[in-house]
Amino acid sequence: MSSKLGMGVRSDFRMVLLLGSWIFASYSQARAVTPSGSGALGGKFPEPGARQLAHSPSGRWVLCGQAEPLGSDDFQVVGSEVYENGVLRYRVPEALGSGLYLSDNGWLAVVSYPLSGTRATACLYDSLGRKRLSTTVEPIRWAALSEDGRIFAVAELSRTQVLDARRMECQVLPAADRLRIAADGAILLLRGETVELWRGGKLRSRLDADGSEQCLRDAVWIPALNHFVLLQPRVVSAVDERGRVLWRRGCGQNERFLRIEVQDDRLVLSAWESPPEAPGRKFFLLNQRGELVEPPRFERVDLPVLAKMRGGGLSFVDRQGTIPWPLWPFDQARPIGNSYEEYQNYGGEPYLHPGVDILAQPHEPVFAVADGVVRAVLTISGQYHWRIAVGESAGEDTTEGWLYAHLVKESIAFDVGDTVRAGDYLGEIVPWPVAGFHHLHFVKVRQGGNIWTPDWEARFNPLEVIRPLADSTAPRFEPVGAAGRPGYFFYRENYSGDPLSPDSLFGDVDVIVRVSDYVGSDLWACSIYELRYWIESLPGGWPVWGPVLSARLSHPLPGYTGTPDMVRVLYSISGELASRGDYGQRTFYHIVSNSDGDSLLELSDADCALPCDQLPPGTYRICVEALDASGGRSVVADTVRIASRPTGVQARTTSAGGSPVELSVSRIPGAQLVRVAWRSDGASPVHLRLFDLRGRVVLDKLLPGFPGWNQFDWDGRDAAGYRVASGVYLCAVEVAGRRAVGRMLWMR
Repeated sequence: MSSKLGMGVRSDFRMVLLLGSWIFASYSQARAVTPSGSGALGGKFPEPGARQLAHSPSGRWVLCGQAEPLGSDDFQVVGSEVYENGVLRYRVPEALGSGLYLSDNGWLAVVSYPLSGTRATACLYDSLGRKRLSTTVEPIRWAALSEDGRIFAVAELSRTQVLDARRMECQVLPAADRLRIAADGAILLLRGETVELWRGGKLRSRLDADGSEQCLRDAVWIPALNHFVLLQPRVVSAVDERGRVLWRRGCGQNERFLRIEVQDDRLVLSAWESPPEAPGRKFFLLNQRGELVEPPRFERVDLPVLAKMRGGGLSFVDRQGTIPWPLWPFDQARPIGNSYEEYQNYGGEPYLHPGVDILAQPHEPVFAVADGVVRAVLTISGQYHWRIAVGESAGEDTTEGWLYAHLVKESIAFDVGDTVRAGDYLGEIVPWPVAGFHHLHFVKVRQGGNIWTPDWEARFNPLEVIRPLADSTAPRFEPVGAAGRPGYFFYRENYSGDPLSPDSLFGDVDVIVRVSDYVGSDLWACSIYELRYWIESLPGGWPVWGPVLSARLSHPLPGYTGTPDMVRVLYSISGELASRGDYGQRTFYHIVSNSDGDSLLELSDADCALPCDQLPPGTYRICVEALDASGGRSVVADTVRIASRPTGVQARTTSAGGSPVELSVSRIPGAQLVRVAWRSDGASPVHLRLFDLRGRVVLDKLLPGFPGWNQFDWDGRDAAGYRVASGVYLCAVEVAGRRAVGRMLWMR
């Protein structure tokens, strides 16, 4: 069976039922055992307060360590110590990722997935703490560690990798929706309605599930009997390799099967039972002929008395509708720890937060805000990252849906293909190991396909539609804090970054303010919802420019971390005004002039600025307005003088930082090619990236540089070699820290 940390059914099934609580719940409670004082191997558990971050399915092995944040939704583990029955067995010196899997033999598997967008690392350690195998992996959707810990399998978006310490090799298998590791080391891949058995990197058997049941949920392989056990929503069946059904068992009217595990010579079958008055999980203990060994046991989920979200327009809503809160009570606003498109940087690449983090209590129940069909139940790393996505409808077509992330895996009450109604219990919030930041990551997403993968697109700020809102604090402007320049505004030349005095503004000017908002909490500063600016002439106060919509932080974001270049459009991230966004400090410097006034977020917005040369020299007032999603409003103003451009000062080309970069983009006559040319002062390498207008990376190349003019001819293909659609694309060239951005038109 899969011995995924804290996510399998414990080996003593009767103990699970007697405890009457989720297996995972014990992981966050540190055990107080008299310390040895020496800290040497063989010592006992540390003093109370040490964080237990992982344990094996039976609880025999426990990993303790300190969680350090890598982002609001990820962390790394340092000071890792692994104990067996309370005795220290080994330490892991390097930092570990948050995807932790520990077997009952003491083997440890780890997935480290940094938010900088680089490829993740999967490692396998033996029971002495020695790293046996490692590989780089793409974003994952499922992982499993064998019962003896010697095989670790990771289902990525485009393939499955298997770290096999028995063979001392890494095998590459096809992509899968889910996977299992059998007792004999065979790998089961669930691919749509087909289950495949792989052994030694070779396909040994393939079997299609019963077509009358939509959705193959789970499967196990029984080596001793040489047959599969297939789990579908309303039936479990044993099937031999030829497809002959050996036995079948159905579920009750209010039940649906969720998972199946192998424990010795028995099968542990779990189902979700949903009578209106007391929903919960039912466990069946079967022998390998499908016969009940003992009467089923029921674990009720303690839920508040719910007023169901039925009727009243609270079915699945569009952007103009409203939704209740996904926590009880539904009509009570919750504090927000991180807002949508908030600047985030935890030591890697900065990114825009693709959702809202609703602060809550550990194990607090989460409820569906709208009707829909489950399109994904997966993790992007390990036990702390399980999530469920509920789409508008079933089918292959692209649709939108709500994502609920950071749930206890065993508590998730639905699986792919299930129908969900507003108000249904979905699962409970996992205790978060960093800074007491227990939260539900919540956002609307969009994707196509029957089963979604974790690379969906975030659609918009959920605070636009959640009701009620109780943000009683208006956005807060603060002095920018630049050395020798007090006040609420900072001015610099566009691209060059050279500071300008408010007494003498000229050319294209970046206007920067420092502003944030506190949404139901006085601890966590968040980004604002909307910024506008305008210019008035003095002394009369007549508007002469704007108002311009600087930003409405509700843009579609491609993927979890979006595009780092998009961060630079909204926020100042370097020099005197470097934004900060982590658990310790939140300082947001918004470039309000980086906008062409529409509601789109495009890389070309970085070209925009306050065009002082278009205004007559004189005295003006610059006003900036900040709004939150509740309608709270704050305004700051500054008196400036626009001057004529000084003699000898020339307009800058489209570049950022240092001296300008000359960039030329042109179509080659008679050929389906676009030529990107740039001039470099030296032989520095060139980072060339192409984006579509939504900020998604089309092509990313590191090219050698030569003094003088350089060029790259683009044939309209993306990084995977496919032709892109006709339209406008953006080209970003970076040479020795200097950047330039240009537009190109591609026609097929």
